[in-house]
Amino acid sequence: MLYQQLSMPSNVTEIRLGDNVLVLGSGPVGIASIILALMRGALRVFCIGAPSDRLECAKSAGAFSTLNFLEHDAAQQLDWVRENTDGRGADVSIEATGAPEAVVQAMRCTRDAGRVAVVGQYTDHGSVTLNPHSDLNKKHLDIRGVWGSDFSHFFRGVKLICDPQRSDVWRAMKTRTYNLSQANEALADVAAGRVLKALMKPK
Repeated sequence: MLYQQLSMPSNVTEIRLGDNVLVLGSGPVGIASIILALMRGALRVFCIGAPSDRLECAKSAGAFSTLNFLEHDAAQQLDWVRENTDGRGADVSIEATGAPEAVVQAMRCTRDAGRVAVVGQYTDHGSVTLNPHSDLNKKHLDIRGVWGSDFSHFFRGVKLICDPQRSDVWRAMKTRTYNLSQANEALADVAAGRVLKALMKPK
């Protein structure tokens, strides 16, 4: 499912060689987005997220620079993105947080005529307010949502994970496998930041 967020047949994000990419979110979806953006040819990937241990994971995944959103308000985040992109904003922004307000922040951090992919809203977290004129039309943004997947996405994802060189970056992430009887322990470890992703064995 993660692979289809950046490489599904409709080319949701259309990351191009040399693009500056912003990923909002440093959880498993955000980390995978960083890795796959670099595989598609991004020049630099920036990540806004939290907490600090997850931002370290983002750096390990290849993020050029990171920013903790708990320590910087929306205006400061926007300034940081512009400072790192010669004042233009990101060519592509990927919302991978699950927070509705991050969708608007992604739009504001993207350059004129840039692309925004909304991949974190795979459940209903509520509504958000935006200005259609200044946030969307005036900037000529291309905004695309990602929710479903098909067999081809899983197939390509498995091929990547099975490739020794390409999968190394995922192996460096803090993961742990749990039995179903350890489900509460898995949830506690994720909440405490001891693992980035808890993997459950069905048997």
